[in-house]
Amino acid sequence: MPRAITNKHRLRRRERMYEALKLKKEGLTIVEISKKFGVSVPMIYRDIREAMQESWERHKDVAQYLLTLEAERLELLWQKTFQRAKDTNFSDMEVVKTLLSIHKRKCDLFGIDAPKKIAPTTPDGREWRPFADLDDVTVEEMYKLAISLRQTGEIEKKQATKTFAKVAVKELKAASDNDKR
Repeated sequence: MPRAITNKHRLRRRERMYEALKLKKEGLTIVEISKKFGVSVPMIYRDIREAMQESWERHKDVAQYLLTLEAERLELLWQKTFQRAKDTNFSDMEVVKTLLSIHKRKCDLFGIDAPKKIAPTTPDGREWRPFADLDDVTVEEMYKLAISLRQTGEIEKKQATKTFAKVAVKELKAASDNDKR
């Protein structure tokens, strides 16, 4: 009899895992999802992480197959186009452009090119600084904010501590940079 209860429990958890993942994809926060199911934030976080892992495991072979198929198609295109280019002694610029295009696609597919450095900007082109409004906030003020959020139930204890730790590290780095100057 206990085995049946365990199986029912596992089934309910698996249903919750995939429902939680669906809600997360829809934009709900982990706190909102945990309240919806009446379980702790860490449990929902674990549920979502495991559901994502299982989803990846199920689709990993399909993704590898599609990657291989695409690579084979590109290689076939490359060989035929390269032969045409050789036949014209590489004088037909359209064929050369096609070769370069196929080559670029292969590099993109396999991540061969060096990563591109892209500076994040706002839609109007200014430097993106998501925490710029915190530049004037002291460590004490951040700590008080984290504590008040914790007391109101907005965030869990771990999150409050993490928030404080991040700000404290930022302050220490800034102070260290100022000392070096």
